[in-house]
Amino acid sequence: MKATRVLVVVASIFALASGAWAQSISGQNPVIRGDRFAWPLAFQFDGSAPTIDVGNSPGLNTPTFTVSAYVKFNALSHPPGSNGDRPAGDMSIVDKISDAGIDNSDGWRLLKQDDGFFWFCLGGGPGINGCIDGAATTVISTTVPVVEVWYNVVGVLSESEIAIYVNGVKEASKPLPVFTDTHSADVRIGSSAEGGGYAYFNGVINHVAFYEKALSGKHINALCTATNGGVPCH
Repeated sequence: MKATRVLVVVASIFALASGAWAQSISGQNPVIRGDRFAWPLAFQFDGSAPTIDVGNSPGLNTPTFTVSAYVKFNALSHPPGSNGDRPAGDMSIVDKISDAGIDNSDGWRLLKQDDGFFWFCLGGGPGINGCIDGAATTVISTTVPVVEVWYNVVGVLSESEIAIYVNGVKEASKPLPVFTDTHSADVRIGSSAEGGGYAYFNGVINHVAFYEKALSGKHINALCTATNGGVPCH
């Protein structure tokens, strides 16, 4: 397991995502500043059905983008919730995958996978699962998260590559692959939309942000350090 600096992330406002209350904040408006969409609440999930659906505005459908979130796990596998016939350790962080057709064929996902690593992956196209180990459309962290520790996880789609960063450090990248994103899915925080919903997060997701461009590694590291109270993230 890769050693990583412990983040000091302050979550000053919490939203408990459970039951009907989670549905009542579905589609909440982000804070928009220039090319950044941000959701200021720190969402606390319990590993079961609730999800945060933040919609599908045009600003969330750009040819290049960066998606970032801070996460802390209460558990790394289900139960308490159920992933049905899917891997028990899958937990979506920020997800824009279509719920039509084969799993992970259309859209993108930033998640903690059943293998214990963070993944950023893109839709593989009709009949193709793009989120599998070894696929050109999937990049996998070297960091293995543990419970009760904060991590900043960032996925980047640029004009030349896909990449995943953890705590301000690029941990994997691949040349820009052929992928499918019809921009048909809403963005969800804390679950996938695939198959009606699964991969429910168990823990806290904070400081979710979507940028309408590919941020540089230097910028990603600077943002992580700023959120971490000026303490370097790596």
